[in-house]
Amino acid sequence: MEHRVLQTLEYDKILAMAAAYAVSALGREHVLASAPKTDRFEIAQLLDETAQAYDVCINHGGNPLQGFSDVTDAVSLCTTGGLPSFTDLLSIRNLLTAARISQSRLAAAEPTGTVRELCLSMRPLKLLEDEISRCIVNEDEMADGASAELSSIRRRIRSANERIRSRLNDMISANRSYLSESIVTMRGGRYVIPVRMEHMSSVKGFVHDRSNTGQTAFIEPIAVLEANNELKELQLKEKAEMERVLFYLADLVSKNRHEITGNLSILSRLDTIFCRARFAQVTDAVMPILSDDDSVFIRGARHPLIDGKSVVPIDIHFGGENPCMVITGPNTGGKTVSLKTTGLFALMCQTGMYLPCVEAKIPVFTRIFADIGDEQSIEQSLSTFSSHMVNIISILNQAGPGTLSLLDEVGAGTDPVEGAAIAIAVMESLAASGGLCVCTTHYSEVKSFAMTHKGFLNAGMEFDLASLRPTYRLIIGHVGSSNAFEISLRLGMSQEVIDLAKSHVAKDAQAFENAIRKAEQLRVEAEHARDAALLDAQETRKAAMAEQERIQAQAAEELQKARVMLSKAESELHQAREVAREAIEAARAAARAETNRDRERALHQARSAVKEIQETKEALEVQTDPDVPLTKQDITIGMQVRLRSTGIAATVQSKPDAKGDLTLMAGIMKITANLNDIRAMEAPKQSKKAKKASSRIQRSTTTVKMELDVRGRTVEEAMLEVDQYIDTAVMSGLHEVSIIHGKGTGALRQGLRQYLLHHPHVKSQRPGAYGEGEDGVTVLTLK
Repeated sequence: MEHRVLQTLEYDKILAMAAAYAVSALGREHVLASAPKTDRFEIAQLLDETAQAYDVCINHGGNPLQGFSDVTDAVSLCTTGGLPSFTDLLSIRNLLTAARISQSRLAAAEPTGTVRELCLSMRPLKLLEDEISRCIVNEDEMADGASAELSSIRRRIRSANERIRSRLNDMISANRSYLSESIVTMRGGRYVIPVRMEHMSSVKGFVHDRSNTGQTAFIEPIAVLEANNELKELQLKEKAEMERVLFYLADLVSKNRHEITGNLSILSRLDTIFCRARFAQVTDAVMPILSDDDSVFIRGARHPLIDGKSVVPIDIHFGGENPCMVITGPNTGGKTVSLKTTGLFALMCQTGMYLPCVEAKIPVFTRIFADIGDEQSIEQSLSTFSSHMVNIISILNQAGPGTLSLLDEVGAGTDPVEGAAIAIAVMESLAASGGLCVCTTHYSEVKSFAMTHKGFLNAGMEFDLASLRPTYRLIIGHVGSSNAFEISLRLGMSQEVIDLAKSHVAKDAQAFENAIRKAEQLRVEAEHARDAALLDAQETRKAAMAEQERIQAQAAEELQKARVMLSKAESELHQAREVAREAIEAARAAARAETNRDRERALHQARSAVKEIQETKEALEVQTDPDVPLTKQDITIGMQVRLRSTGIAATVQSKPDAKGDLTLMAGIMKITANLNDIRAMEAPKQSKKAKKASSRIQRSTTTVKMELDVRGRTVEEAMLEVDQYIDTAVMSGLHEVSIIHGKGTGALRQGLRQYLLHHPHVKSQRPGAYGEGEDGVTVLTLK
């Protein structure tokens, strides 16, 4: 692709947008250096890589790569025996850290294809990373623990510094009158004290410097000369040891240079791929499909350089039977933007980038040509028309199958009649070459030619005749009018001048433009009618959905009611269990009571608890009665019922037929159901008083057996059951009953007999005789 064409279509600005998402300078350089490919397999591979990275960004929540630096020079220095700086080694350490972290994040996102292979190919070298971190603290400092020798030297340096400073501080304390300031300072890496010039002879030592005023001399006293020499030697040893450590680290880097440079290469490639993926995420782009023929189909295309809030999506489709598309419409209506969008999308696709649109299908172009904008050249003495012709001639000479030519205002800048003729001839030649072309024009002759000749497709930029403003929508198959008179009138030109201009327009041309306007008006009216019909359909669909939601909500409400009833029943059951527990405790208390009065009170509490249990049981039976079947006689038109199978509420519309089927109305829906599936909205319930009365009558008329078997019960359970049995037996008029408790260990027999000794309804008790069960039975005589 020619560099001039890439600049014309602003391809470099798109690369700059994508490069902004790079995590490294090297990745940014690679993105900016990207160029469209022409090999179909290579383009497909680039798009697949972008898709893989896009999925990783979705799974990870962003770019998983860690930032890194280009360490090529640092590795080369270590390999050739040079002495690396702290910065060089830290940049290598950071690269290894980035490789390790990036590999871990990528693995967690479960990549596929090339991205997965690149992830697995990285060699983090954790030992080398840790060794550099152990030795180098920052860009200015090596750690004491970099080596045992360095640690020892630095301890000796600190000790020497302390001795020198201590000795100098003593001298300062003893000779304050000789000094300019009572401080210890350094000159040339050696400790000195500031002495006044008039007292230099009083302090024996070496002068290292003088102040700017000449009033102070910085003297190294003889007393610390040896100590300063020792400190200097230690500092030289420290420097030598640090260099040895640096050479040691450089040797480790050299031994692992292939893995390090390999990691750098992989991370740089991944950075380039993820730049394309992040650009796709931010611009809400989709993966284009490579067309098998020369057809171009793009729906909802948005130029990425136009603000997303103001850009108007356009549809572009041509090629196949229509290799040439002619875009018409008013000035500033969006023709050139549509032209550039077509070419830019092709370039982006062939770079492996996603396209900001709804869907796209684009062929692979071997060459893309563009003649857009003012190409006037003063240096070459070329006018606008001449410069355009030079470009167009070059395009005609190179166009062929697999090429795309983009021509803006072809034939403009000269006599309109001749310009239109040239434009038509150029378009015919490009179509005949086997390539695709997109042209913009204002010429009516070109519009008419495209309407009447096979292989040419008109596309017009929509213009709102009511507001006299462009809408920037591209309408395929529509011929756009220039609307020069309307735009001039809106800009302030008088109506008299407009009318005068119209009088100079040829009748045929004016009739053609009027026909275009009329067709545009009819198209707009048809679109409005279609939109109104769609709106009606949407409202009907919304109403149906609302009714469905209402029915579902009603069913959910019924289900919630059932859950509340169940919860209430469970609560009352729990309450009944508590009452039973209290009854058992009361029975135990009765058994333990020492006086008849206490025993009577405990028994009364136990009987009340038993009675409450019975009433709770009856209430539960009423609440848990789920259904009340309906007969044909129960059904009346207009009554509210519910479907047992779904819980949906409905209104009866007809009487049941012979099979029991009837028609119901649920909201706006008419349904058919069987009588077996229909229940009343409120199930009839027997009143609590009636239930109690019935229960009492039933208990009083029930035949009571002459014996009660409590074998297998605990003492407390048997007490409660025996107490109820005695009450019932007394109410039934029995005078003698038997309690079967079995022999066993005797605990149950003893507990019951002890309890019955004080029972108010028991006159006497005795063990069973031979044939009555002997010690396994206790015979009671009731009062």
